[in-house]
Amino acid sequence: WFADKRFNVLSGTIELPHSKDTVQLWCMFTNNEANLWKKSIEYMHDATYHYSLWNGDYPYKQCTAVDGTISAGGGMEYPSVTVIGESGTDKALEVVIMHEVGHNWFYGILGSNERLHPWMDEGINSHNEIRYMKTKYPNYNFIFDMIPSSIIKILDLEEYDYKQTITALNMMIAKTGQDQPIELHSEKYTYMNYGLIVYMKTAIVFDYLMAYLGEEKYDQCMKIYFEKWKYKHPKPNDLKLIFEEETKENLDWFFNDILQTTKHIDYAIKSINKDGNDLNIEIKNKGQINSPFTISGVKNGKEYNSIWIEGFEGQKSIKYPYNNIEYDYIQIDYKGHIPEINRNNNLIKTKGLFKKIEPIKLQILGSIDHPKKTQVFFLPNYSWNYYDKSLFGLKLYNQFLPSDGFFYEINPLYSFKQKHLAGDMSIHHEIYKPYKFIQKIKSGISYSKYSFQKDQYNTYKKIEPFIEIEFTKNNPRSKNKSFLKTNFIHIDKGYETLKFINTKYTLSNSKILNPYHISINTQFGDNLQKASLTIKYNYSINNKSTISTRTFIGIVNSVNENYNLTMSAWNGPNDYTFANQFLGRSETNGFLSQQIIENEGFIKHKTDITSNNILASINASINIKNKLKLYGETGTNGYDFAYGIGLEIPIGPTIIYIPLFTEKGITKFNNIEFFRYSIKLDISNISFNF
Repeated sequence: WFADKRFNVLSGTIELPHSKDTVQLWCMFTNNEANLWKKSIEYMHDATYHYSLWNGDYPYKQCTAVDGTISAGGGMEYPSVTVIGESGTDKALEVVIMHEVGHNWFYGILGSNERLHPWMDEGINSHNEIRYMKTKYPNYNFIFDMIPSSIIKILDLEEYDYKQTITALNMMIAKTGQDQPIELHSEKYTYMNYGLIVYMKTAIVFDYLMAYLGEEKYDQCMKIYFEKWKYKHPKPNDLKLIFEEETKENLDWFFNDILQTTKHIDYAIKSINKDGNDLNIEIKNKGQINSPFTISGVKNGKEYNSIWIEGFEGQKSIKYPYNNIEYDYIQIDYKGHIPEINRNNNLIKTKGLFKKIEPIKLQILGSIDHPKKTQVFFLPNYSWNYYDKSLFGLKLYNQFLPSDGFFYEINPLYSFKQKHLAGDMSIHHEIYKPYKFIQKIKSGISYSKYSFQKDQYNTYKKIEPFIEIEFTKNNPRSKNKSFLKTNFIHIDKGYETLKFINTKYTLSNSKILNPYHISINTQFGDNLQKASLTIKYNYSINNKSTISTRTFIGIVNSVNENYNLTMSAWNGPNDYTFANQFLGRSETNGFLSQQIIENEGFIKHKTDITSNNILASINASINIKNKLKLYGETGTNGYDFAYGIGLEIPIGPTIIYIPLFTEKGITKFNNIEFFRYSIKLDISNISFNF
C-alpha cells in the first residue's frame, strides 16, 4: 500500500486480447520526473497487453505503477503494483515499468522459487522484455541509448541490436571461463553473473528456442504453461514437460544442456562445393551441445532460403538448395538467434581462393567481435622518456574485449630525439579452462626497444617469452586468486647481453575486510640465484582507517653487486631486467632519479644498504585524512639498519613519498631530492609509457 500527498495520478483502461475483460490502470508519480511519466499509462497499457497476448490474460482487475523512493535498484515488483525509481530517460522508464509489470506473470501468478530457480522469474521475464522492445522499437538498442550515434558509427556497432549486444557480453564471459549455469541457486552466482546469466543469458536462449519453434508454437506452449500452473509453484521440469508434450520434440539440448550446464554451442563451416542443383556444405560441430541451427544463402547482403538443421555430433554434409542464385556466401545463423561462442567460423564464400577469410576492417579504438570482418584496431600513441624524448606512433591490435585465442599488439614509435624507430610488440595465446584446476593459460613472446642512456650504447633490445597460469577458484564467488608466471628475459644492451629466468607465484584475497597478497619470487641468471617472499596485509581498524603492511625477506647468491638485494625502493638503475617503466632509467641524481617502484626492501628514502646474502624489511602505513597516509618502516641486512617515518600523498596516478625522520635524523628539506615518487597509469589499450 503506497501513499504520498505529492502524487500526480493518471488512470486508464485496457481490453485484454483474449478474454476482452477490462483492467483498470493507475500511475502515481511525483514532480521529480513528471515529464517522463506523462506517457506512463501507455507503457502500462502496452506491457499488460503484450504479456497477456504472449502468456495469458492478466487475471486481476487493476494494475498500478508507483514512483517511489523505496525501490530496489530501478524498480521493485509486488503483485498488481510496482515501485519505480528514477529513470533518467523515457525509454528507461518504459523498460522498467514494462519489466516490473511482467513480474505479475513471473512470479506473481506463476509462483516459481526465485532462490532455487531465478531464471524462471527474472530470465523468462527478461525474454518478454527483449521481445517487447523489439516489437515496439525494432531498431532500438537499450544498452547504446546514451551513446551518440556518431560514436556508435565510429565503433562499428550499428548492426548490433539489443539482443546481439547482450549475446556478445554473455559470450565474452563464456570465452573467458567465467560462465555459470542458468539453472543454479541464486546465492552461487557472482555479482556480475547474476545479471548476465539469470537475466540476460536466459532471455537470449529462450529467444533462440522461440526462433526454432516459431512464435506461434512457442506462445501456445507458454499459454498452456500459464493456464496449468497459475496460482501454483512450477519447477523447471514442469515447463519442460509442457514444451515437449506440445511440440512432440525432445528438447534435452535446451532444458538439459543449455539451461543446466556451461557447455558451448559452436558450429563451423569446413568446406563447400556445388553438386548439381545443390550445394554440399560440410559442417562440424566443435561445441558440446547438439542444438539446431540455420543455414542461409546471402546475396548482396540479403538473406535467402533460411533452413533449420537439427543438431548433430561430429561432422556432417548438408545439401543446400542452390535455386539458381549466385550466393555471395553461405552463413550459419544469419539472424544471430544462437548464443554461439565463436561466430567467426560461420561464414564461407561460394567463390574465390580464400573462402573463409573475411575482409579486413581497420577501426579506431575497438568494438564487439564481428563475424563478417577481420578486425584490426588502432590508436594514436605517444610516449616519453629522458633519452628518446617524445615518441609518436600507432598502436595496432586485435583484442579489445577479453576473449580466448591468438592476439597481437604492435606498437611502433618514432623517437624524434634519436631519429630511430623504437617501441614494442607482443603476440600471445590465451586458453581458458583447459583443465579443471586451471582457469587460464596465457603464453607468448614480447619484444621491446628503447633508449636507456646517453652514451653511444644508448638502446636496449629485450626479448621475453613467457607463460602465465591462473588457477581455478574453489568457488566462483571467492575473492582468492592464484597465479604462476615464468618468463625468460634476453636483453641486448650493446656492450653486454643479459639473460634471466624469473618465476613468480602469487596468492591473493581481495575481500573487503583484511585483504592480503602473498608472492614468492625466484630469479636465475649468470652467476645469480635469488629468491624472496613478500606478504601484504591490510587490517581494517574501522570503516575509515586501515593499516596496510608489507613484509619482505629475500636471499641472494651472486658475485655481481648489481644483483645485490637493495634496501631502498628501486629506481631506474636498480631495474636490471628492464621490467618496469622509468622516465629516466639510468639517472642517478636529479628529479628523474627519484622515481621509484615497489620492490625488495621498499624503504622510501635513499639508503646505501644492500646485501649479497639476506635482507628483510617491514613497511606499514595508515590513512590519517582522506587518502593522505602516514608510513613507518624498518629493515636490515643483518649488519646495518634502516628506518623512517613519513607521508604518502597520492596525486592522481602519482604517489609522493616525503620522509620526515630516518636513521640519519630529521629530514632536511634543503634540496629537491628530499622526496621520491611512483607513477602508475594503465588505461586499457591507451598506453602511457614512463
